Amino acid sequence: MSRGLFIGRFQPFHNGHLSKIESFQEEVDELLIGIGSSQYGYTKENPFTLEERIEMIENAVIGNCRIIPIPDINNFSEWVSHVEKLCKRFDVVYAGNETITKKLFESKGHKVVNWERDKNGISGTSVRKAIAKEENWKNMVPKSTSNLIDRIDGVKRIKNIFENCKYKNPILAVDGIIKYNENYVLIKRNVAPFKEMFACPGGYVEWGETLKSATIRGVKEETGLDFCIEGYLNYYDKIGKNPIEHYIIHVFYGTGDGELKVGDNTKEVIMTKTIPKTLAFNHNNFFKDYEKRIKNANR
Repeated sequence: MSRGLFIGRFQPFHNGHLSKIESFQEEVDELLIGIGSSQYGYTKENPFTLEERIEMIENAVIGNCRIIPIPDINNFSEWVSHVEKLCKRFDVVYAGNETITKKLFESKGHKVVNWERDKNGISGTSVRKAIAKEENWKNMVPKSTSNLIDRIDGVKRIKNIFENCKYKNPILAVDGIIKYNENYVLIKRNVAPFKEMFACPGGYVEWGETLKSATIRGVKEETGLDFCIEGYLNYYDKIGKNPIEHYIIHVFYGTGDGELKVGDNTKEVIMTKTIPKTLAFNHNNFFKDYEKRIKNANR
């Protein structure tokens, strides 16, 4: 059985990708679709997560293909060996004529078939720029891609990322540690990153908001509760610890009032006395610091 390999970042998966894949599928029995830079998301060059890219491809491509995540290792001399271990066997590599992919695989003795750039000038970069500028981008991508971007509010994500990258500012976020009927309130995330994991409710700070007002709004949107802030816990400055490159989270604590409701980007809202061992975004650190604060206050 002949097997081909086509590697791309698919940020996002666009019509040029789809037409190439359909062409490659006619030449081999099975096509391996390698998702490069698979560990990244929420950055200017890689705004979509691995899970989101897989969904884009699976809902657009029909037939003899298999998707393989290929994380970056930032080492050209070892990269082909890295891909070989992940993909096991392939007979031909499909690569652009002037790409580093072509040169690296040819240097290791692999057969490489060149593909031409999209005649309509579609590329991941051009799609991302069109999205950021609110230009007509939906005719550049398959329906599966546009549906996913609409569902996850990807336009807002990309615009925010472009704006933050423009000024090289960290992304500012807020979260709340909420006591409600003697329990803590946590949300289960319904979107990547950290989909299906529990976290503190909160969100990003929007233009014109104070930290407190952003926290109150975020808690209300995700849990339905009115958040009565009792104090400021701390700020958490993280670089490279999750798919967002650089973010600063300000954390407040207090009590919730009202009726619990499942809200934005939330699959489930729970009350618990016991905090799960692993929360999204390293939120366990918030509770460790909160417990220390309460102990010191009660001395």
